[in-house]
Amino acid sequence: MSTAANGPVDRSDRQAKIQAAAPKESKLKPILAIIIGLLALAAIAAAVWFGARKDDTAATAGRPAGAVSDTGGIMLNAKDPGAGVPTLDIYEDYQCPYCGYFHDSLGKTVDELAASGKAKVVVHLKTFLDDGIPGEKSLTAANASACASDISPQAFAKVHDGIFAARPEKEGDPWPDMTFSDVATKAGITGEQKKTFDSCVKNTTYRSYLGKVEDQSTKDGVNGTPTYRLNGNDIDLEPYVDPATKLPAPEAPALLRKAVEDASKK
Repeated sequence: MSTAANGPVDRSDRQAKIQAAAPKESKLKPILAIIIGLLALAAIAAAVWFGARKDDTAATAGRPAGAVSDTGGIMLNAKDPGAGVPTLDIYEDYQCPYCGYFHDSLGKTVDELAASGKAKVVVHLKTFLDDGIPGEKSLTAANASACASDISPQAFAKVHDGIFAARPEKEGDPWPDMTFSDVATKAGITGEQKKTFDSCVKNTTYRSYLGKVEDQSTKDGVNGTPTYRLNGNDIDLEPYVDPATKLPAPEAPALLRKAVEDASKK
């Protein structure tokens, strides 16, 4: 036992008083710890979700989902067939009459090549025929195709085909009202996807992207449409044309299939 100014102090009694004066551990502490932990996890999850959405939004604002690059075309295949498969690049303007004629002739074959994975098919939507003509007919149509690509490769393929099928008879005429909305409906785009598509068309969401595609294709030496390239080399389309009618010949689809088959052997 030790002594103090006021007399002896019992150590055991002093320790009891210290313990009694010490802050008591609250029963709420474990609960608060759990709540704080849950809030932290929620904050992390929210950050990840919003970060992903931000990235998706940025990607969508810059280029459509199926685009191979910021300045490249849109892939017609549902998935990239991979290395060793020939790449078929198609450059076309929806206002170009011969683009329509060649699509009428080769479109089904092109779709089959993409669906089978025998070729990587990339469609470059050009808009140069808007130059010097009132309105933005090529841009409006190309943008509608790009909007469909955001939905799925299948939607892009169907809308791409549908726009050519619904093209005005006379070159330079505007697209009839509701053309793209009707094409989308026929392509099976409904509900919220249809609302998103219509908004994308109305706002010409991919104006900037399509401008880059036009600029890049010009830099790549594409100055006319239609242009078909296989592994970077222009396909001579003269043999595909009937000399009498000046339109794609009946054997044109077979010629394209053979060209792709030959390219796959190299």
